[in-house]
Amino acid sequence: MKFSYPAVFKQREDGGYRVHFPDLEMCTAEGNDFEDALERAREAESIWIQVELEDEMCLPAVSFAEDYELDEGEFFQSVTVNVKLVDGYDE
Repeated sequence: MKFSYPAVFKQREDGGYRVHFPDLEMCTAEGNDFEDALERAREAESIWIQVELEDEMCLPAVSFAEDYELDEGEFFQSVTVNVKLVDGYDE
């Protein structure tokens, strides 16, 4: 099943990026460049969703970019992942 949550990216001084998901509590990632940060954000989002579904079968609502004030240098990027809910499904 596909899931897509907005992520906030901010470039670090060394050129890498920090990423956090406002809707997914404590879900963060970092990467050496944008592509690396995006890939790590996908991994973090996927793991967060899988753990949450195992515990509660309830995910937070998806917010909209206009719901948040961004700090200088931050930008939103929607991050989409495909999470296998049942073995053999979505293959």
